[in-house]
Amino acid sequence: MENILLPKSQKTLLSLVGHGLFSTPLTLDQDVDWKEVFSEGMMQAVALLAFQNYKELPLDEETAALVQKHVKESTKENLFCFHSHKYLHNLMTKNNKTYCIIKGAASAYRYPDSLLRNMGDVDFYVPFDRFEEALALLLAEGFQKIPGNHSYHVTLLKGGMDLELHFRPLATPDGELESVFYEYWSDIFEKSKLTNDGFGSYVFPSDFHHGFILLTHLQSHLLAGGVGLRHVCDWAVFANAFSNDEFVSLFEQKLKRVGLWRLAQALSLASVKHLGATHCEWMGDDFALADALLADILCGGNFGRKDRQRTYEGLFISDTATAGTGKNRFSQIIRSMNRMVDYNWGWVAKMPIFYPVGWLWLSLRFLFRVLTGKRRLHLASTLKKSGERKKLYEDLALFKPEED
Repeated sequence: MENILLPKSQKTLLSLVGHGLFSTPLTLDQDVDWKEVFSEGMMQAVALLAFQNYKELPLDEETAALVQKHVKESTKENLFCFHSHKYLHNLMTKNNKTYCIIKGAASAYRYPDSLLRNMGDVDFYVPFDRFEEALALLLAEGFQKIPGNHSYHVTLLKGGMDLELHFRPLATPDGELESVFYEYWSDIFEKSKLTNDGFGSYVFPSDFHHGFILLTHLQSHLLAGGVGLRHVCDWAVFANAFSNDEFVSLFEQKLKRVGLWRLAQALSLASVKHLGATHCEWMGDDFALADALLADILCGGNFGRKDRQRTYEGLFISDTATAGTGKNRFSQIIRSMNRMVDYNWGWVAKMPIFYPVGWLWLSLRFLFRVLTGKRRLHLASTLKKSGERKKLYEDLALFKPEED
């Protein structure tokens, strides 16, 4: 297998992360710029995992101080996030409310040490017909709802706790596949399980549902601003927990049915080659596609943190409501604009004649921000790179069903 040409900082980071996840041998060059490696780790949301044993690395004094501060702060933040998960579980259980954690602690549970997984908010899912009840409960507990018309969740804040209350499946595609997605999600509560991870007890999704959530969440952000190495790690430790036959039995037919099988293969092959996960027959051997996917992920960073232009590129590629790459770039920009109008003014969906007014307002607001230096847009580069990314994602055959 030929190696893709990655910067030394990224190769070093991958070696550190692989060592942390799968105990692979560290391969470090002599002239590593450790501040650059740490910066890359921050952009990819894996700095805590990569530098967990920073005292054993040949860091210069300045970088060591930065790393030490981050390790301490991130560990504290992760502990608080686990506390928030526990708080939510106790609240929902006490009030007989059905719920299920998605991502977050459910992803961290698969890590060698769950405290090393970079945590953020607490995502959880409730039955659609119980959403208003769950929302009312949290508001009564003093949480404040953040304005916005998101497609499938609302954000609630209280005393540093950040909750995302999900009421619809993630990134559900339009057309015939929409019903299949709802079919897959229909028994999530029935098959969820109470799990204790050492910090507390929570309701986690089944293995199938968790894997399906990881893939749908990753692809929706991948096509927009981007995802970071943390998302690859979440998938790597999850997929690595299954034997070949176990994974095939649980996932192959269902993922092929909705066009997510090639994404699962590419992510896993990238994890095998660059992180040291175990290779299984089901993953195939398209390492070129796996390398291209990993390079794209590293280019963007966690939710596009490393390259803000990717968010604009994403407007020409897909939209979070329907995902996939089936639309040409002109029609896709219209769909993306409609999504932004819906987010800012939800009532427009009932009066679509006002969509062009929304487009004009958003365009003028963006132009003003560009002229005042608050935003940057390189249109030629955006169009070029969006086309390259769209080709890569089309090679992944996202949401294009496969025949067995």
